[in-house]
Amino acid sequence: MLTQISDERRKTRDERKGTRSKKSGVILSEAQSAKSKDLGQIIPLDKSEAPFEIPVNWEWVCIDSIASLITDGEHLTPRRVESFEGYYLLSARNIQDNEILLNNVDYVDEDEYNRIAKRCNPRKNDVLISCSGSIGRVTVVRDDNKYVMVRSAAMIRPVFVHSCYLMYVLQSNCLQSQIQNYSKQTAQANLFQAAIRALQFPLPPLAEQQRIVAKIEEAFAEIDAIEKNKELLKTHIKQTRQKILDLAIHGKLVPQNKSDEPASVLLERITRDNPHYEKLTDVPFEIPASWEWVKYAELVTNISVKNFQVKSSEIQPIGTFPVVSQGQSNIDGFVDDPKKVVHLRFPIVLFGDHTKIVKYIDFDFVVGADGTKVLEAKSAINPKYLYFMTLNIVEKIEDRGYGRHFALLSNSLCPLPPLAEQKRIVDRIEEIFASLDEISLHLV
Repeated sequence: MLTQISDERRKTRDERKGTRSKKSGVILSEAQSAKSKDLGQIIPLDKSEAPFEIPVNWEWVCIDSIASLITDGEHLTPRRVESFEGYYLLSARNIQDNEILLNNVDYVDEDEYNRIAKRCNPRKNDVLISCSGSIGRVTVVRDDNKYVMVRSAAMIRPVFVHSCYLMYVLQSNCLQSQIQNYSKQTAQANLFQAAIRALQFPLPPLAEQQRIVAKIEEAFAEIDAIEKNKELLKTHIKQTRQKILDLAIHGKLVPQNKSDEPASVLLERITRDNPHYEKLTDVPFEIPASWEWVKYAELVTNISVKNFQVKSSEIQPIGTFPVVSQGQSNIDGFVDDPKKVVHLRFPIVLFGDHTKIVKYIDFDFVVGADGTKVLEAKSAINPKYLYFMTLNIVEKIEDRGYGRHFALLSNSLCPLPPLAEQKRIVDRIEEIFASLDEISLHLV
């Protein structure tokens, strides 16, 4: 096999030498000419110095030994065209592991393509590698597009070596370690042609390369299927959570208990000081007889926290008092000013007026941004039940982007169970959500 590779390399380089005339502006140096003349039988590397043991019918070789061409892209700044037309000009950002990304690619016109292609014209089955910035990403050209490249990418044209085998080898820990070592030998991390040529890898017979590639791609297909199933399961878990909350507010998650004090008593207690309160009649769905419908605003006290807010510039990664805002993070950071702390009598529900983010807070905290609503449950509602009910409501209210949402939440109609049933509902939700959390942990 090494003899075949040597013959093919000699033939290919002779052809390239013959086509490189003075007209093309490319002249072989004496050193390059001597190198071309020395393309005889490839001498494999000494196995005793190899990183690990390989089968007896394999050989350790350098990349230079199995390639008819190794080159990087154009060193001078190419003349790009502004329109999305012409020929693809690849750089390191377009070279990703196992793919060429063309969603952020530059273009050159035909004259510039022809000029650069004399140095580097990747074609189907060539192996491409990123050489600057994020060094060591590798892919294979799998299409017939016409490409040229800039200096930050390089190409290898293998001979009698399966292109995908070479790609997977270059992606392996063994080769990536060599690549990183070579790239660190200069002040600015780069992978130069000489380093690519010197990379050492184990070379099996061609038939075995093909079997290895088939096995790797079979394994990758199985991994992809598992990942897709994980994403599908994550979606199912999210939908299940919402379904549980739906069952809860419909009175179908736990059985009713006739001995529970009915919600009408709770409703009377929280509305007795509101002379404008009217019992709701136009309601969205049927609820148990012991439940009542009530507007969200009747269930909460909106605590004024304007004097407790801090600017983002005041928030530090380490400190005494946690800062909570309407963002995705549970805690944004910390401040040390005790005058800014909101001291809680009971757990509260925090609602993002702009973001619709809902949080359950049971510790003293500092308010991090405008638009953060701090809602304390009135005596008629369990704070945790209020939290779960709010989660359910925000999934259904209109999304106004970064507009205000609190008015929509305040006017939402809420099913109010007896206080004892609220506690049973909360316990059941937490039990189910704990099981779902356990499943989610294994999907990471």
